Amino acid sequence: MAGQVAPKVARFELKFQTADTLLENVFHARATAGSWDSTTMDAVEAAFVSWFTTTAYQYVNDTMSMYEVIATDLTSLAGIRRVYPISPPVDGNLSSDPLPANATFAVKANIGTRGRGQNGRTFWPSLSGNQVTLDQLNKTNADEIVAALNTLRTSIASVSGCDGLCIPHFVVAGVRPPSVGNSLVTSYSYSDLYVDSQRDRLPFHKKHKRAAPPV
Repeated sequence: MAGQVAPKVARFELKFQTADTLLENVFHARATAGSWDSTTMDAVEAAFVSWFTTTAYQYVNDTMSMYEVIATDLTSLAGIRRVYPISPPVDGNLSSDPLPANATFAVKANIGTRGRGQNGRTFWPSLSGNQVTLDQLNKTNADEIVAALNTLRTSIASVSGCDGLCIPHFVVAGVRPPSVGNSLVTSYSYSDLYVDSQRDRLPFHKKHKRAAPPV
């Protein structure tokens, strides 16, 4: 949520492009100290790029490329913000026909605490036709995506100065959820295999009016 301070938390926006639209995945990570420094932020960003380059790219369509990471320290309104171009962009690997840009797979980010709205979700970008049967993701492919996200969780947690991926609990209607401020993600999982839809990922949606950067 814009403008809110989140103790120890930084936001990492992974930016992707296809031929006709832009996409992004947003993750949050928690610093070991009370705030972020450039060294830790750079190392976490490098871990995200390494993860996509060596692991995640295998499970996304080859029409999609990761071209940028934007990192923002949310510990204060004057926190560090860094833009990391990826040159050349890193392409996906699956050559099957891509599904529409709004098609995605919702993966649950578990924090080990029950309670509505406290756990998080991550939406996998750029599904391919051969990953899906009718309206459901094939179980093998779903398991690959979940395993990839758990690999990311382990990788980010191994960065010096970073506790790992987290779910920040922002103030809603003047209230922050009790006893939680920014909970570490303990695992990723899925509840069902149905393909989900995010309308704001459709081409020419107002979020994506600017042109994609050249490849």
